[in-house]
Parts: sequence; C-alpha cells; structure tokens
Amino acid sequence: MTISIWRYSHLLLALSTGLFLILASITGIILAFEPIQGALKPYNPVAVSKVTLSETIGILQAEYEEVLSIEVDANDFVLADVLTKDGEGKRLYIHPKTGEALGQPSPQHPIFQFTTNLHRSLFLKSIGRFFVGLVSLLLCLIAATGLVLIIKRQGGISKLFSKVQKDYFELRYHVILGRWFLIPILILTATGAYLSAEKFSLLPRTLVVHDRVNPDIDVDESVRTQELDIFKTIFLADVRKVNFPFTPFPRGLF
Repeated sequence: MTISIWRYSHLLLALSTGLFLILASITGIILAFEPIQGALKPYNPVAVSKVTLSETIGILQAEYEEVLSIEVDANDFVLADVLTKDGEGKRLYIHPKTGEALGQPSPQHPIFQFTTNLHRSLFLKSIGRFFVGLVSLLLCLIAATGLVLIIKRQGGISKLFSKVQKDYFELRYHVILGRWFLIPILILTATGAYLSAEKFSLLPRTLVVHDRVNPDIDVDESVRTQELDIFKTIFLADVRKVNFPFTPFPRGLF
C-alpha cells in the first residue's frame, strides 16, 4: 500500500510537470550559450588582477572630462560611465591601463531575450514566474519520491548504488538514469524554487541597521583621487563597482 502511494504520487507529479521540464531544459541549454558568447568578446586586453584601481582612475580622469562610475563585470571586462571632452555621456568598455575605448555594451540578442522570458515566466510575467516556481517545487518532489521508490526497489538505502535488478529495458534504465541525475535535478529544482520565492519576497529578510558616522571633512582637497593610498592597494579584480561623487566639495556630499 505504501509503495503504491509513493508510485502514484511520483507518476502524477511526473505527468503534470513533464512538458515543463522539457521546455525548461531546451531554453536552459540555449541560455547557457549567452555567457559563453559574452566571454569571447575582446574586452579584456590585460589581466585585471595586475591593474590597480589607482592606475585606472588616473588614466580615465586624464582621458575624459568626467568619470561617473567604473564597473568590473563577471567576464573581467572594465565598464566606465564617462563624459567625453565633447560633453557626450557614454558607457564604454575601456582598456584599464590606457583608457582607450574598446567598444560599447550591446543590447541582449533577440533570441536570448525571447528565451529568457520563456524560461523565467512563460511570457506570463508574475503569474508565469509563480507557475515556474510551483513546477520547480513539484519537480523537487518528483526527485524525492523517486529516491524513495529506488531505495525500496533496491532493498534499502545502503544498497542504493548496488547493481540494478533485472527488469524490462525502460524501467531498468529509468532507475539507472534516475540515480545518475538525482543530485543535478535536486540542485536545479531547489534553486529554481528559491529564486521564485525570492522574487515574490517569500523569504525572510535580514534587517541591517547602520550606525551614522560623522565623517571628517577636514581633508586635504589638493590630493587627487588616484593618489589616495587606499586605491593603490586595491586591484580591479577585487572591484565590482565604484561610483564617483557628483561634487568635488566634501561638504556637498552630506
């Protein structure tokens, strides 16, 4: 009786989510090529682990009228929001040692836009995201019920990875492949459900309380940004984003 309950639960969950699993797999494969495509672009002429933040700030401030921000992305490409000598605002990939513009960020390719929307929300926006999260949770339950069935079939958890009992072809390889892909399926479905829960603010949030500190504004304003000791010890590999103040006067920042 107990085995039947687990078996029917496993079957019903599989039937209700099978189509979604195929769709998510295909779109996921397509989306896997997007970061590969991005990493192949020639926007990292030097290793960011060998360039200090001070060097890059200095060269950018010499090359451009104003620097608004510097960002290092996941591919170690250096992006800068700058104001050119002609007064034109631009977002550029730059050479961190020379300040040379290497190119501009391009919008996401239509194929990847289409696939991203399909993968995340089935083109149904918030409703679709909820459905994707629900199906991810169901797939996680499929893996859990499947694990229980395999353990019972093999004669205990200690024999989980022992030789599979001989049976007809489909069932035998269903068990074999189920064991091989159990961990990847659990990881994918659990992370998918987690991302959906995070999107809908269902997860507990950590409340961060900041203490207000009165900064020392009695500083030497003649010291240039790139000459600050702290920037000489930070390499671009350790930087995510640096935002520059909108005013050069310390009192105007508070």
